[in-house]
Amino acid sequence: MEALHKLGIDFKVLIAQIINFGILFLILRHFLYRPILGALESRKKRIRESLEKAAEIEKKSVAAEEEYKNRILKANKEADEIIESARLAGEKTRKGILAKAEEEANSLREAAERGIAEERRSLYADLKRNSGKLAIFILTKILKQDLGEEFLAKSVDKALKEIEA
Repeated sequence: MEALHKLGIDFKVLIAQIINFGILFLILRHFLYRPILGALESRKKRIRESLEKAAEIEKKSVAAEEEYKNRILKANKEADEIIESARLAGEKTRKGILAKAEEEANSLREAAERGIAEERRSLYADLKRNSGKLAIFILTKILKQDLGEEFLAKSVDKALKEIEA
């Protein structure tokens, strides 16, 4: 103890200071340290919960983004299928229209060919009928005037002109 006294340390004061420090420690621990630790624990808990919620939200966001991408891909696939179906239907309709048009064109051509052939036969029959009448008409004209070769040529030309008129 004497060594402590030589250093300027009073044993009674030292014990009083140790007791005061202990009392101060207990008071601070009870009124300050525990509430601060509680507040820190509460804040730590809120931060942990916020981080967990953020991680959960991020997982949901990633899942929603994946679902969005899948829906977009599905919609694009359905759109492609609809477009392909419409293209095939259009192609089928186009081929049907072309076939029908070709069939109608063939039937019109055949009808025209039949009409032309019938008209040709009719004209040929009229020509036969009228050529006989023409010959008789020309002969009648010639016989009425028996005036020579030159007159005969003139008469034939005149008769032809009359027939044409």
